[in-house]
Amino acid sequence: MGVAGLVLAGGRSRRFGSDKRFYRISGRTLLEIAVEKLGKVCDRVYVASDRVDLPVKVRVVLDTEKYKGPLYGIYYALRRTSERSFLVLPVDMPYVSVPLLRQVYRYGITGFNVIVRFGGRVFPFPGVYSRDVLLYLSEGEKRRVRDFVRWAEGRGRMRSFEAQNGDELVNLNFMP
Repeated sequence: MGVAGLVLAGGRSRRFGSDKRFYRISGRTLLEIAVEKLGKVCDRVYVASDRVDLPVKVRVVLDTEKYKGPLYGIYYALRRTSERSFLVLPVDMPYVSVPLLRQVYRYGITGFNVIVRFGGRVFPFPGVYSRDVLLYLSEGEKRRVRDFVRWAEGRGRMRSFEAQNGDELVNLNFMP
């Protein structure tokens, strides 16, 4: 069994100014773009969202801890499915290429969590997140993705690689 895809699509979009999921680039929503890209890499694609009435044909995992951050979207996807790990792509990263997703996926099928680095910076997404997230949150650690990355690195459960193009790692926090 491989790594399933997970689109994180449950944020408030406060800084963006409108619901990012439905913002259009070249006639397609950010949600459609993310689902399509993950579908080219993963056999199964899910969307973690605070609503189930999304205009895409994928499995929706309801994120009942609204607005607590991306780690909770991953947490609920792992709790509510039988998947062992997810290749995670936030809805607001439309410039991530399919080749980069494939590279992250290849690192993730080894069973490790995976992050990307570029120019000395850590980019937690796109990344692969395993059931280690469940253990991390049950231990009562801080609830941020970067803290999970440090936690997993400290236990030898995190791998990373250097991306070749930092432009792919831009997320749309503000209306373009």
